Amino acid sequence: TYKRPSFFIDVPYEQGEDSVMYVARQLRDMVSFISDMTHRSITDGMLSEVQERIQRSNASLRKILSLSSNRYLPGDVTSCMYDVMMGKMMMGEKETERYWAMLADEYACAPLDPGKRLLWIHTVPFTQAPVRELLNFDPRIHVLGVDLALEGMMVDPDPARPYESMARRLVDSPFNGPAEKRAELDLQLARVMQASGAVVFDHWGCKMTLGAGPIIKQTLEEAGIPVLLLDGDGADMRSQSDGQTKTRLEAFREMLG
Repeated sequence: TYKRPSFFIDVPYEQGEDSVMYVARQLRDMVSFISDMTHRSITDGMLSEVQERIQRSNASLRKILSLSSNRYLPGDVTSCMYDVMMGKMMMGEKETERYWAMLADEYACAPLDPGKRLLWIHTVPFTQAPVRELLNFDPRIHVLGVDLALEGMMVDPDPARPYESMARRLVDSPFNGPAEKRAELDLQLARVMQASGAVVFDHWGCKMTLGAGPIIKQTLEEAGIPVLLLDGDGADMRSQSDGQTKTRLEAFREMLG
C-alpha cells in the first residue's frame, strides 16, 4: 500500500537440517537488505556476540526454572508479559542478559514456596481485574512462568554459526509445526518448575492456540497436571467476561487446594 521495500522470511512447517539451511540463507539476504536500507554494516562478529548473550541468558533461565520449583518471589501478571518481551523481542540484548542473571540471583535467595505454582500458556490477560486480584502478589497461588517467554531457551545457539542458530530457533520452535510439539514443551516446563497446575488462555484471536488447547490439556492431565482452559480476549476488552473469568479461576484455585 505504501510502496515501501519489504523483506519476508519463509519458515517451513517441516523441521530438519534442510529447513534450517533454507531459512539461514534467507537471513543472510535479510541482513544485506537491512544494511542497504539503513546504511549500517552488520557483521558476523556482531551476530555471534548476540548468540553468546542468548547462550548465557538461556543458562540463567534454566537456573530460574530449577530454583522456582520450590522458592517464592512475589510477582504480578503484568510482569509475566514483560518476561515474554524479554524472552522474544529483546533476547540477545545486554539488558536482557543482565535481567535474567539478576532474577536467577533473586531466586537463589528467595524463601521456600508455600503455595500453588501455575504454568501459564499463551498470553496473560493482565487488563482483567479478576486475573490481577486473584494472582497478583499472592503466595497461595501465583504464575511461575509463561510458555511464550520460555520456549526460546529450548534451542541453544552456536555463536560460531549465527545464521544457522537464528534459523534453528525459528524452524525448531515448539510454535512451528504440529500442536503436539507445544504440548510437549508445556509438559517439560511444568515438570521442571513442578507446577501445581496450568492455565491455557484460549485467546479468541489466536486460532493456533484455540486448536492446540485440548491437545495441551490432554497431554498435561495424562501426566497428572490439572489444566484450566480459560476463554477470553486479551486484545478487545469488549469481549472479556470478568464474571466468568473470576468464577473459573476461583474454582480452579479451590480444586488445587
